[in-house]
Amino acid sequence: MVANLAKSYPLHLTVISNNIKLYRECVAPVVSSSRYIEWNAASFDSLLCQQHIVLIPAQHNEFTACKSDNRVVTALRAGLAVVADPVPSYAAHDDVIMLGDMEAGLRRYLSDPACRIADAARGQAKAMRADQDTRLLAQWQDVCGV
Repeated sequence: MVANLAKSYPLHLTVISNNIKLYRECVAPVVSSSRYIEWNAASFDSLLCQQHIVLIPAQHNEFTACKSDNRVVTALRAGLAVVADPVPSYAAHDDVIMLGDMEAGLRRYLSDPACRIADAARGQAKAMRADQDTRLLAQWQDVCGV
């Protein structure tokens, strides 16, 4: 996906993760302009704020089916545009993120910076309005059928 888009757009992928093996096997060989940074709580916020678009890949499985939306909300609170694979909890943000076809979503943001900036601003406002405790409680109540 990113390799195809890199032919049309100047891209640099920063992977902030705790799995360098996966980065070396799956990302580095296909994305020539990329770097890996070990996830660290002390530096994460400053690194995140240096980005423009956050990509959140996910495979559909039992784990992602019950995953919270914290990655999306973290990116939105930082004022960033988000492109994500579909995860049930991410659907609540589908009005301010590109959800589903990641290549199409990334292409849209790259070809239309005004759309990216508008979605990021609306997403940040939405995330800042959301009361974290209430939002998480509601998600747990949904899961537990309360």
